[in-house]
Amino acid sequence: MNNPQSTHSQYPESLFDTQPTANDLFAKASQIKDSNPNQKELHDFLELGHLSIVNKTISEANKIEEWFEIIHELILESKLTVGHLINQRARYYGDKTCFQEIEGNQIRKFTYQEIWDQIIQIGQALCAIESISDNNITIGIFTENSIRGALLDLACLSFHITIVPIPVTTTPDHLAFIIDNSTITQLFIGGSSVQIILRESKVEQKSLDIYHLEDPAEAIIFAKPWESFISQAVDFDDINVLKRINQCSMHDLATVMYTSGTTDEPKGIVFTQENIVTKRFARALALPDFSCDDIFLCFLPLYHTFGRYFELLGSIFWGATYTFAESPYFKSLLKDFCLIKPSIFISVPKRWIQLMEHTDSIKPVSDGKDQEIKNIVNKITGENLKYGLSAAGYLDPDVFRFFQSNGINLLSGYGMTEATGGITMTPIDEYQPDSVGVPLPGIQLTLADDGELLINGPYVSSSYFGKNNGSTLVDGWFHTGDIFNEKYDHYYIIDRKKEIYKNSRGQTISPQKIENMFQDFDGIKSAFLVGDGLEFNTLLIYSEPDSLPMDISNASLITIREYYSSLVQSVNSFLAPFERVINFAIIKRDFNSDDELTQKGTYKRKQILKNFREIINPMYEKNHITLSYKNYQIHIPNWLLREKGVSRNDVKWNGSKISIKNNKISLKLSWENSKLVIGDFIYHTLEDSLDLQELLLSPELWLGNSTFAKFIGKSAFQLTKFEPIKNLQLEFPTMIDHTDKEREDILDSVSLPDLGELHKATRQLYAGHLNGFIPFNYLLASNHGDLTRIAFNILLSFRNFTDPSFRMKAMEAMLPELSGELFFELLSGTHQQYYEEKSKNGFTVNVELLKDNHFEAILSKLGQFRKDIKNIPKEQFSFIQILLPIVANYGIHHPTKYIWARSELYWWQISDCPKRIISYAQKAQYNLVNGFRSWIGPNQKLAINRKNSTEYTWNDVIVFDELVKPELREMLVSALINTAVIRESIFLFYDHRLIELDDIQPDGVWVTFLGKNHGKSVLRILVQTKDDEAYNFAININEEHEKRFMEEEIKWLVIMGSSIHGQKFVEEFGGYWPEYNLYTEEYIPGETLHQYLERNRSEIEENLAPDRWQMRWLHFIWSGAAAYINFWWRSDKKVRIGDPSPKNLIIPEHDYASGTRLISISNRKNTTGIANLLFSIYGEFIEDTENHYPGLKRMADWELIFSVILQVAKVKYGIPIIAQFKEELNKDKTKLRKAKEYGLTIDRIDDFVDEVNNDGVLTKRMVFAALRYERWLDLNQNATLQARTTILQELYQDYNLGDLLLEYPETRVRFFLMTCLKDSRQELKDLLWELLRDLRARKVTEDDLQNKLHHIHENLKVNDEEQHFLTHLVFKHLAAADFIELVTMDEGERGRIDLVMLCEDNEGNGYRIRPPFHPKEIARFHSLLIKSNLEPVFQGNHEFLLIFDMKDRLVGGVYWKESEKTNIVHFEWIVIRSKYRNKHLSNRLMDELMSRLRNKGVQYVIVGFFQEEFFYKHGFKIDKNFGGLVKDIQLGVQATSPV
Repeated sequence: MNNPQSTHSQYPESLFDTQPTANDLFAKASQIKDSNPNQKELHDFLELGHLSIVNKTISEANKIEEWFEIIHELILESKLTVGHLINQRARYYGDKTCFQEIEGNQIRKFTYQEIWDQIIQIGQALCAIESISDNNITIGIFTENSIRGALLDLACLSFHITIVPIPVTTTPDHLAFIIDNSTITQLFIGGSSVQIILRESKVEQKSLDIYHLEDPAEAIIFAKPWESFISQAVDFDDINVLKRINQCSMHDLATVMYTSGTTDEPKGIVFTQENIVTKRFARALALPDFSCDDIFLCFLPLYHTFGRYFELLGSIFWGATYTFAESPYFKSLLKDFCLIKPSIFISVPKRWIQLMEHTDSIKPVSDGKDQEIKNIVNKITGENLKYGLSAAGYLDPDVFRFFQSNGINLLSGYGMTEATGGITMTPIDEYQPDSVGVPLPGIQLTLADDGELLINGPYVSSSYFGKNNGSTLVDGWFHTGDIFNEKYDHYYIIDRKKEIYKNSRGQTISPQKIENMFQDFDGIKSAFLVGDGLEFNTLLIYSEPDSLPMDISNASLITIREYYSSLVQSVNSFLAPFERVINFAIIKRDFNSDDELTQKGTYKRKQILKNFREIINPMYEKNHITLSYKNYQIHIPNWLLREKGVSRNDVKWNGSKISIKNNKISLKLSWENSKLVIGDFIYHTLEDSLDLQELLLSPELWLGNSTFAKFIGKSAFQLTKFEPIKNLQLEFPTMIDHTDKEREDILDSVSLPDLGELHKATRQLYAGHLNGFIPFNYLLASNHGDLTRIAFNILLSFRNFTDPSFRMKAMEAMLPELSGELFFELLSGTHQQYYEEKSKNGFTVNVELLKDNHFEAILSKLGQFRKDIKNIPKEQFSFIQILLPIVANYGIHHPTKYIWARSELYWWQISDCPKRIISYAQKAQYNLVNGFRSWIGPNQKLAINRKNSTEYTWNDVIVFDELVKPELREMLVSALINTAVIRESIFLFYDHRLIELDDIQPDGVWVTFLGKNHGKSVLRILVQTKDDEAYNFAININEEHEKRFMEEEIKWLVIMGSSIHGQKFVEEFGGYWPEYNLYTEEYIPGETLHQYLERNRSEIEENLAPDRWQMRWLHFIWSGAAAYINFWWRSDKKVRIGDPSPKNLIIPEHDYASGTRLISISNRKNTTGIANLLFSIYGEFIEDTENHYPGLKRMADWELIFSVILQVAKVKYGIPIIAQFKEELNKDKTKLRKAKEYGLTIDRIDDFVDEVNNDGVLTKRMVFAALRYERWLDLNQNATLQARTTILQELYQDYNLGDLLLEYPETRVRFFLMTCLKDSRQELKDLLWELLRDLRARKVTEDDLQNKLHHIHENLKVNDEEQHFLTHLVFKHLAAADFIELVTMDEGERGRIDLVMLCEDNEGNGYRIRPPFHPKEIARFHSLLIKSNLEPVFQGNHEFLLIFDMKDRLVGGVYWKESEKTNIVHFEWIVIRSKYRNKHLSNRLMDELMSRLRNKGVQYVIVGFFQEEFFYKHGFKIDKNFGGLVKDIQLGVQATSPV
């Protein structure tokens, strides 16, 4: 037939009159089943099952499993056997080529009809032999692939004569076993190699009929020729042939296939016609594009399931052409490709690797253009290859991607002989790295508790062949013996169950998974994992010197070992801690195939462990000796014994001390329950063993312990690497002799002290000698790495020292490294000791040593004291008395902190604390103001004009407008001349700018009258300087109020201004000069809310823009209520503003802007209850304003007010305030009635509180950002994802939602739930709400979002839009236009989601920036670094970011590690492959790295002095405190960072 596919596709039309739909096919099947059909009708219908057009129809309708179920039922009912199938194909494809055989450059072809005729002839001969035999005959085939052998196999399957294919790789012993076990009666052999095996076996040849399949001229075994066999054939007519092939049960034994044994005997697996035939239909449904137009090139052996069932029977089933490769060797296959031009090629992994390498040998893949490489692949594979399958082994994902990107759809799969071959396969165009695919149609898969894959189905064998015919199934399932993971319906093989072992701790380890990670490393040919039953894993490595990225002849052993160590570390980063490789050995020979490898090339583990025990055992030898006493053990390092020149037997421990033979020095060491005495010190531990090596590596635990140091010797002070020990705590030494003869004078250090000097100094500190602080002060003044950390930890131990002044000295030494929180804890503890001991020495702190973080910690704690003033103990008031002067002194020494210090001191003057505390606060505030003004200095009286050298005074620069009264002018001139009003005000209001008279222009001070308010005249001062800067502030002159009123007013103004405790909501207060009855404050122009509403009255009342005014009024209500409630809260709930009206408010027009201000706080009223406060806000502010402006309509009221309370007072205090309000309503019927008039009920209050408890607080910024998004979306309903992401980012930034994360960690998730994910599927929203509540409860942190996103991906399939927004939710640094991909990465026992960033070079070529997905990528990066003449040493804590081209070829990368301080990373190396340089890729890589680090909260990136110019361009600067180039990557983030 010229076009078999198009001709035969007409067959469905003969049954349906048109091309059928899926529904048509199911309807026809139902019709046939109900019509009592004959066998032919059923077979004709089943003929549809091999047609591509039918299988595509079923697949596209997603009805595969339902269709297979019907097909299976009809196969059994109609007894469709292999013979029927071949007969059908012969009828329909009679003249089409079925088999091809290659001889040199010639092709012999056999049509379907010819093949069927020969099968009948062979079947007739077999039937003739059977007819003269007393028992059933069993045919054995022992041959390489050949047409005659294939025909014999097909004839047996067609004529129902048991057939047993025997692997040609079997051993003589196994051959004898198979022949005996399967009761073979006739054996057909082909080729000389099998004859040698047969001759060497113990097979009783005389008991068999043996036939040669080929010419017996070179036979070494006596056997009958093929002709003598075939001559026994007796002609059958068609009816007798059909009768014979119909004479069977679908469940009868059809064939037996033997698995290759390693140590056990081979197992014979029984297959029935049902198994064989149903599998063909299943494969066709899984591969709907396969058709009769395809050509198979086949070399897989026909005694294996893939060669026999998939290729041989599969090609016949599809009506395709099966080609016998001339040879399985690669060069021969290359010739066959060009000759045959196959469309399908199924192979072991090795051949695919060879094809890729052959392509690379013609044109290096890394250098060739995409089309050029594709053309080469196309040419060497015959220019027609469309599909491939890699079977029987692991193939690297890179190889799959290579062929898929070059036009060949290479599929992955997994199978077993017991399943008639395939069990899973990757669907076409759905390849997943390392996946073996999804289940084939008709087979059921499940994972046992231990991960073992269990299968059942119609093509899974149910029994083994033998005397007992044992079942293959357990409880209806076949146990594959392979451990799997399942993800998104794809299956991933982990290891063979019998290969998996447990370590000494009972943790399960898969060696094959770990060994595979080393498979593609340069310099590693073989890797074997050791660790079964042992404490940790080790590795045997057989190196491949030729592939090492270094000249091994010039490399030292240390260099070589460091290289392999880096590879091991790179693998370890992908493993769980218990899976990691702790040590490795490089072996001198590879594992051999004689006794260390199976026939499949897998390891015989027990034999390898035995053969290499002399190399393995030393890796597990302990590097210490162990001394025991009762239940306790001490480990002493071997190096210490060597240094002391003693053997193991010379060291003794009697439970009290360690002694050494012939050595006077001993070490006291004894346990008493959890107390452990070592030398001079006492420790506490719950452990019953001690490792001296671990103790030595933690010097902070033994420095100062002279007995211990003497016992160890000088080597104790030569350590360079340190590691803190976690299970041992030092009890502060209290028995150090103050007259210790070891006491030595320590001179002022001018150089870095070493460990020995630190030991002496520590000893002196423990003895109470202050000169011991000298080296500590040096180490802590600037960071010296581990030594600074050790010194810090030693001084930290003095937190419980008996002498409080000594403790204070230690704390002051630690201040450069001390966090604010820890500083306050130490300060508080030291004061507590002073208080308890009633020490006569004054408790003082050297304020000059304090940093801003310490000052802020004091302010924060003082604020907490005020909130809990009624509950704090008596001694705390003594502490507060000490803290208040510290606050004042810090404000004096650091004028930029003056406002915060002043605010705190005023707070205490209005608090409900003892009078003496108020008096202390007043005194401290007085000293603060005087000290600050002393620093500000007096006014300059005279200045010189720079242009003409003329003198001028203040009178020459001050200009008044005409509205300023003369008496005010005279008083104001005096104040401006005689005080530093201008200098002080500009310093406080304008970022600490200091100006003098000679900075001011002539006529440069303008005084303008603004008006009179609440008994004060208000004037604006405008100062213009010679450098064209302008400064404004306001002066309030008291004309009616008494001094006491003014002083009280100023307190409130200061308290309501800037402080560490919250934003200001009045103009910042400047200074007060009582002698002139004036004070200064910020000048912030703006109209009141009342003025704004009046200006827009017509638009409001005419309802011209209802949506806009609804949003705007909501903003005004929220901001105004917040201002009035904030005033009440900051007044310690004592007073409220008496007239909460729009006239007393300035509110920014835009809801995302801050800066709401109270105009005046003069009208203050004492608070008589929460209800009065809230009712006044509701009635006088909200309701009265709405009555005055009828067009205003609120979106919320009471829930808004309650939300304001929670934001102002925080949830901790806000919920009790709301509860108190509720209690007031319940107790007072008048108030309750008032509440109901205002639309408020008790149930409404309860509902609000319940919602907050469940979902958290809805902040104003969050609400308005979400409303803005919804409004924008209504106007832009067809907006693209990028546009929606852009507006999302802008809103997140404009409303500063990131600032809320510290207090409301759920902010980001909630914002996304309220906006872009609002309409997502409920399952996703449920998972995000669960995450939101965990964030609120602090069960997870924002840093855990990547892991949580991985969890969502693992448990829920998300669509592209959901994935897009989830990605932006987690990776805040992404811009809307960034091209990204999201990937799942495995890290040991868990996984995480990470990001692939797409970028372009300066020529527009695409690249991917991402972390490594596999250890081999780190290895390639390592090789690149070495080839670039760098010297990388990878460690377990290194992290990597790599850049690849679009074909996943490594272009370059960067690696770094975190320091002990989580906000600092150390940058190691960056490298770009030479051919990719000068394309701006290093800039792309650096930008992406900085974005990712910034997103993780890293503050500083440190790099050594290399490639300085490159790092200078990226903003790095020299900083001596860090010892290298440093970049603060958080600078400017607020202004530029996207969502």
